[in-house]
Amino acid sequence: MSFCTYFNEGIYMTKANVCIYTLLKQDPKAKMYVLCFDHFVFNAMKNLKDDRVIPIKMSDFEKKFPQLPAIKNTRTKKEYFVTTKPFLPDYIFQEYGEDKTVFVDADMAFWGDPNQIFDVYKNYSLLVTDHELNPLPRAGRFNVGLVGFKNDQNCNVFLKWWEKKCIKWCKWDVGPNGAFAEQGYLNILHNQPNKFGGVLSCPHTGINLGPWNIAKHKVSKKAGNIIVDGHHDLITYHYHEFKMTGPDTFSPTGWKVTTNDIELLYKPYVKLFKKSRDGKIWE
Repeated sequence: MSFCTYFNEGIYMTKANVCIYTLLKQDPKAKMYVLCFDHFVFNAMKNLKDDRVIPIKMSDFEKKFPQLPAIKNTRTKKEYFVTTKPFLPDYIFQEYGEDKTVFVDADMAFWGDPNQIFDVYKNYSLLVTDHELNPLPRAGRFNVGLVGFKNDQNCNVFLKWWEKKCIKWCKWDVGPNGAFAEQGYLNILHNQPNKFGGVLSCPHTGINLGPWNIAKHKVSKKAGNIIVDGHHDLITYHYHEFKMTGPDTFSPTGWKVTTNDIELLYKPYVKLFKKSRDGKIWE
């Protein structure tokens, strides 16, 4: 079972260690491919000496896709990072021959069996998750913090299309036809549902639950597991905007979350974040 992510040195590396740690805790057989945006991250991932964590050098990645370094100086660092997103599953399929891979943002944590993600889209080529917001946010209908890809013709056609779009325009702003960075392009999967085959908008509310839509769902605990809406296991939660405000204090998000959300979702995450920050999560 293959997952992938990307990040650079700094706060996202602290979050990424939590993401990877929780994935492997939930499924020791899982693999995480990491596109390393700098040498520090590559060395840190290599020094884990864990075959389940596969670091990818940025230099190797850019050699594979020379169109990326060709536009690198036209983007901010953040814009360039998100420009690479559609290329990462493409790289993993070509270089490692994976049948499926799920991209997850580094500020994600796994609280349930990640195999359920693959079960959800086993008969589909592409899995996307809806923001569940009305009106739509400027970033678009779907959240690209978690996207599932299958190494088949439908998905590969989509990836090539998405790559070309991101090379042409990928600014951290609203662009032509509702584009926003790499994320807004996915609106087409809803607006033109027949353009690409095998697309599934995720029906499982415990996959990529985030602060933007948690108010629409009920989170509870049953037999030690976190449950969403009384029947879905919480598989991943997206800690969008989370930050520590002091050694032991934190701001969960700019979105409204309840005391129950803080107790069930954020306080356990803070414990892991502090271990990662202090270099103790892998002990």
